[in-house]
Amino acid sequence: METGKEFFRYVATLGALAMYLSCPLYPPALGQASVSGRISGTVTDVTGAVIRAAQVRARNLTTNDQRSTVSGDLGIYEFLNVPIGRYELAIEAPGFKKEVTEVEVQVQSSVVVNFRLNVGEVSEQVLVTGAAEVLRTTDATISGVVDNVRLSDLPLNGRSFTDLIGLQPGATPVLNTGAGARTSDTRNAGGFVNGADDFFNDFTIDGGDYNDLVVPGSSINKALIGTGVPPDAIQEFHVVTSNESAEFGTVAGAHIAVVTKSGSNALHSTLWEYVRNNAFDARNFFDRGLFYNDNSHTGHFVPGVDTARTPPFRLNQFGLVVGGPIRKDKDFFFGSYEGYRQALLQTATPLVPTPRLIDALPSGQAYGNLRELFRAFFPPPDPGYSPTALVAPLGTVTDVSNHRNSFIVRTDHVLTLKDRLSFRIVFNKSDGPPGALLSTGIRGGNIGFTWQNEDPQITYTRIVSPNMVNEFRMNFNRHELGTVWDTPLGPVTSLGYSASAADRNGVPLIVSSGTGLANVGILTSIPQGRAVNVFQYNDTLSNTAGRHSMKMGVNIFRYQSNQYGADTPRPQTTFVGFGAPFDSQPNGLTSGAFFTQTQTFNINPQDSSHRYVRYSHFGFFYQDNFRVSPKFTLDLGVRYEFFSVPYEKNGVQNTLFQLDAGGNALPGTRVTDITHVSLFRTDGKPLRIMNTDYKNVAPRVGLAWTPLERLVLRAGYGISYNRPDLFGFGGTANYPFSIPTSLSGQRFGTFADPNQFLNRPQNVTAFDPANVTTYVQKYNLNLQFKLDSQTYYQVGYVGSHTLNLPLNFNPNYGGGYRGTRPNQNFLVISIREQTGQTHYNALQMEVFRRYNRGLSLQVSYTYSKAIGMQEQFSVPTDLFNANVDRGPMDFDLRHMLIVNGVYDLPVGKGHRLWDHGVVNTIFGQWSMASLFWVRSGQPFSIDSGVDINGDGNATDRARLLAAVPGSTLLNSGDKAQYLKARSDVLNTILSQSNVGAPLGRNTFTGPGSVNCDLSLLKNIPIKERAKFQLRFEFFNVFNHTNLNNPVQTLGSPAFGQILSTRTNSRQIQFAAKLYF
Repeated sequence: METGKEFFRYVATLGALAMYLSCPLYPPALGQASVSGRISGTVTDVTGAVIRAAQVRARNLTTNDQRSTVSGDLGIYEFLNVPIGRYELAIEAPGFKKEVTEVEVQVQSSVVVNFRLNVGEVSEQVLVTGAAEVLRTTDATISGVVDNVRLSDLPLNGRSFTDLIGLQPGATPVLNTGAGARTSDTRNAGGFVNGADDFFNDFTIDGGDYNDLVVPGSSINKALIGTGVPPDAIQEFHVVTSNESAEFGTVAGAHIAVVTKSGSNALHSTLWEYVRNNAFDARNFFDRGLFYNDNSHTGHFVPGVDTARTPPFRLNQFGLVVGGPIRKDKDFFFGSYEGYRQALLQTATPLVPTPRLIDALPSGQAYGNLRELFRAFFPPPDPGYSPTALVAPLGTVTDVSNHRNSFIVRTDHVLTLKDRLSFRIVFNKSDGPPGALLSTGIRGGNIGFTWQNEDPQITYTRIVSPNMVNEFRMNFNRHELGTVWDTPLGPVTSLGYSASAADRNGVPLIVSSGTGLANVGILTSIPQGRAVNVFQYNDTLSNTAGRHSMKMGVNIFRYQSNQYGADTPRPQTTFVGFGAPFDSQPNGLTSGAFFTQTQTFNINPQDSSHRYVRYSHFGFFYQDNFRVSPKFTLDLGVRYEFFSVPYEKNGVQNTLFQLDAGGNALPGTRVTDITHVSLFRTDGKPLRIMNTDYKNVAPRVGLAWTPLERLVLRAGYGISYNRPDLFGFGGTANYPFSIPTSLSGQRFGTFADPNQFLNRPQNVTAFDPANVTTYVQKYNLNLQFKLDSQTYYQVGYVGSHTLNLPLNFNPNYGGGYRGTRPNQNFLVISIREQTGQTHYNALQMEVFRRYNRGLSLQVSYTYSKAIGMQEQFSVPTDLFNANVDRGPMDFDLRHMLIVNGVYDLPVGKGHRLWDHGVVNTIFGQWSMASLFWVRSGQPFSIDSGVDINGDGNATDRARLLAAVPGSTLLNSGDKAQYLKARSDVLNTILSQSNVGAPLGRNTFTGPGSVNCDLSLLKNIPIKERAKFQLRFEFFNVFNHTNLNNPVQTLGSPAFGQILSTRTNSRQIQFAAKLYF
């Protein structure tokens, strides 16, 4: 322990840093868990007697950084906050031989090395091999580390580390459920982990926040913007999937902690280029008959012709990393750059109207030139459709090209024997043309993007004493998103529409519900963009005392989201069905009278959609890792989270409040009587858009018991609270800030006059003032069994229960409602209530072998079930009973098997076979790596496409007429027609009317999927410290067709058809890398 004077100097320094952070130039922000590890163990003699006061030294083998400690009265020693890397561990005690071993410290890991010293002279040295325990004997956290070997060698399609999150049991990928155009997935790259929503995941880089507040996880979306951190710049990353310690907070899902590489005493560098070309790729299942023009990036369909050509695809990923010393043993640098150049046309199969349908549409000015607009906007479908068809597929392509540039610069400094300082910045910039973000497959309906992300960080570590370490971190994360869009064809603008989606007289968004048709126009939320700032500060103090290893800390953050939508939004028009004579829907396309039409006019500020949302978060935690005995450890912790209520800084925000008998607002009261509510401005106490939740106490408890030398039983329970995300943040577009208008049952071409809505009922978007923080209860029980010194087998139960999940309700009925609304002062009331729940239960098994003697292997199997009331942010089918939607969640993939491995072929130098000469040159130094998975199909519902229950929303599921099993609907023998055709089931098995029993949510399951990726690596030594590597990577090596879910809308003529694949066809990638 330091002297009082030294400790006072340390506290004063920390206080000065805190004052520095509090100045306006550097606002504080959110902190995350430390990314360092720890080394601990016990020291005994060969009889098991405790050895006290043994000297233990740990030396980093790349930077020569050294730490020392002594074993305590119980023979326990521990090194806290140890930076990841390889260490030499040496121990000596009077009367015993000195022992030396090497250990690998991984991110957020606990390395256990127990020493049994032999009697002898200290001058005698014993080299111990394989000393680190493969079992997790001191904690109950469910997690896994993806090490540098797998990061470097496993085949990654797009070279995104996020693909390897799915190696962990319980990690379910986000799947594209679309049935037509194959679009890039814009949701969280981490997927759904152990039942928690993908929005609940938390990504950190070197311990600093790396998330998008509005769409959590999009900061590392591999398909669009990349991660900004190439695999060659990552040392390793850690995935915590359940029962994290109290040090982890902020979110309720998985924690993904990425650690970048750092410099060392030796100069090292890697240069690479990865190349892809469609000439080496297999055709997609839906590429048949398509021809492409490389110059114009367009395509067309030729009937009856089976082309052998695949869509144009060129990809170059190139870059370098370099690291080394600035001053030996003191200062180090590391930097990386990666460029990404993708030119890609992607096949899409939207449904478009046939001439028969277009000819039946009303025309002329009286109906807003509806027929003329459809004829001008939609290309004709591919030939070969039935003469009676109303819609038919169109084989087309979308330009999903992408350009990116990312940089990382890092320096690490050993200031004194007790002080360490680190600086790091990540910069990522990318852009994609219309179609890269969202594509309908039709010109005039595609959206692209621009993105920029900056993430600087400072970390200061103070070794107060051998038993006490403090870590302070400050991080600033900024990301900016913008959108671009394509313009419709000339015939569309000749009808008087503007070519720009930013203009009020641009092409309206026309949604043809229940028909399967692609939309006309671009989403009315376009243009949109945001600039989000996250200011982060955290401080963590670690201390050991006897059997206790403790951590305590504070996390503070400030969020600023500056966002905008369309300043002059175009209308969104919805038709339901086709109309007479094709069906009986009164607001079908042929009627010319829309079901609903909404449009918002911004008036405060005038013609401006800019909004500035702010909120803060404070987190406090205490964690005690208590070694009750050498074979039994308790993890005891508690965390407290305080989230301030998000607000718009200029007061442009209001929401609905329940009224008392005198007409006064009831703050914090749930809206239960929609007939007695009113809008109030939420500009502070006592009126806020939701409750200030002071009850976010999160206990964490776990145990690890080693009843046998090769067996560990682990169990845990914990609660995790989720920070508010600003996805769909409401209350800023209501009157008097905007005039939201809604029309129904009128002719197309009718536009709302905002002045006429000033004294008329309007739409309202609101938060229920009684909402409280979303949280997840997590629990597990598992056994780990050591198969050998490098391999373990794990089997266990993992469960979770999510509460207060956001759902959207329309208690005043939907936009198409024709009756008398409960509250006639408003039209549609869309209110977010955090009342949803989900349950997840899983059996998980894993075999894991860490890399040793040229082999690493991981086999993960999950058998799980996820059930909930509804998907997050969705609208229940029954506005007054959300429980009717209780069923499997969209991410409920019942079975998942994932196998990955790296194997150095035992051929060539250093092996018995072909270890010299030309044979060694050709056949030596080869490695292979593979990633293989099998997954069950994704559940889906059969939607009617119409408003059966008359609530004004066309979200009702179809009804079952006969008591037949769901398998009756399956169509065998035709891959593309997964369910029986509409003509075979409508009014015989299924109904779009109020007859029969409603189908449950997600009662059907789509096709399963199988995939195998393979990489072959050839290392060619150049000299002692340099080598050249050739890589041959095969994605979907067996070219297995993995089909997407079918068209699930009964009203669509394409009902039951599959129009896209879930994975790519076989693709081949070549790469060259130079290491020195």
